[in-house]
Amino acid sequence: MSKSHCDECVKNDEDCCSSYYTRFVTLGDVRRIARFLEKQKEGVFRQGKKETPSVRKSGFLRYAELSDYDKRTELYAKRPHNYYYDLARDGKVLQIREKKNRACMFFRKDGSCSIYPARPLACRVFPFWFSDRGKIIVDNNGFDCPIVCGKKPLNENPSEAGIRSGLRKIGYKKSEIKELISQLMKEIEEYRLNICSFVKKNRI
Repeated sequence: MSKSHCDECVKNDEDCCSSYYTRFVTLGDVRRIARFLEKQKEGVFRQGKKETPSVRKSGFLRYAELSDYDKRTELYAKRPHNYYYDLARDGKVLQIREKKNRACMFFRKDGSCSIYPARPLACRVFPFWFSDRGKIIVDNNGFDCPIVCGKKPLNENPSEAGIRSGLRKIGYKKSEIKELISQLMKEIEEYRLNICSFVKKNRI
């Protein structure tokens, strides 16, 4: 997605990064973010000829309940399709830590994302998802996404033309969004199998 799209949302105080939504991450997301943060540190430590320390995952992750904001959404209440809410163990999911104002910890004051190249898959595909039959749909929390929908919210079941139009606005082809959502689904399955051991090992 072009960064300019995010900037437009930030200007209107409508961005996802400072909202109250839970910021779910897969274990694949965690690995990508950790590698990105380690690369950022490398330059500093090379100058001092010291070994680059590994990034502690507990520093940017928390294993916590879904936000009350999420629990009030139609998507959570009606469960029209599978979503990461279904991954909750004891009501908890793995998520990026927040600032005191509830914004994502990687959200900068200037409205940009400090880990944009490694941002979570859920951020990359929003507001698109797969229906239970594998069709591309608009996530129930995204009908009024100002990037995809503009000023007019999409219908609950947008037409193919509506989907294509929304994808064009965020710079994706249909094949590209399918590939990203498919990757997310695979990583969700890995999450399902390994989240307990991951949380224990990393003391999150």
